[in-house]
Amino acid sequence: MGVPHWIDLFGRPVFPLFLFLAADSFYYTHSKKGYIKRLLFASWGMTILTFIVQRLVPNDTIMLANNAFSTFFVVAIYMLSWDYIKAGIRKKNKKDIGKAALFMLLPILFMLPMVLMSYLISSGSTSGGLLQTLAFISMLLPNPVSVEGGLLYVLMGILLYIFRKNRRIQIAVVIVVGAIAYFRFGGVQWAILLALIPMVLYNGQKGKGFKNFFYIFYPTHIIALYLLATLLMK
Repeated sequence: MGVPHWIDLFGRPVFPLFLFLAADSFYYTHSKKGYIKRLLFASWGMTILTFIVQRLVPNDTIMLANNAFSTFFVVAIYMLSWDYIKAGIRKKNKKDIGKAALFMLLPILFMLPMVLMSYLISSGSTSGGLLQTLAFISMLLPNPVSVEGGLLYVLMGILLYIFRKNRRIQIAVVIVVGAIAYFRFGGVQWAILLALIPMVLYNGQKGKGFKNFFYIFYPTHIIALYLLATLLMK
């Protein structure tokens, strides 16, 4: 609100670039389940933080719903599922296949509060308080449909992990997602393709560790932009 549209050019490549790097970081992390827990806690923290900020500084024009951590959490669940599938096929282990199925089902089960909320709205037989409670629970239970970027970005993250060792296919995935986003939403969505530049230049080696910085920077800059937009509108 009140910011030139070209500013959004800086934000479009970030999401696919972070998903690209998540493919490597998840592969090399010492604890994949710890990685997933960390993202879930970050998602909860972001949800609670934005909930509090919007009540302390209300703005009827802007809906503060950004939470990339929830998207990364869902993608990480499916990346873990893919690992179990590969291990199960390689070792001919039905137990690993079963684990993969359970993990793949988890984000789908997280959709139940959202489905119930939609049903109650369509039936017109519920109070606003119950709907708000279900909406809040839905935000605490990330699912492939309601997370930031939606199913399209979840699929992109999964494919970037599956083809982690094939840069050409990864690039093709980002190009297809960029094209779909552009024709669906228009605007500067084409700038997603700018993520291809660092992807092509990436040498696969670990740089300096800024993990904690990004966990802090992401919510901070979202809240700062919300507060700035609110002040500019007054």
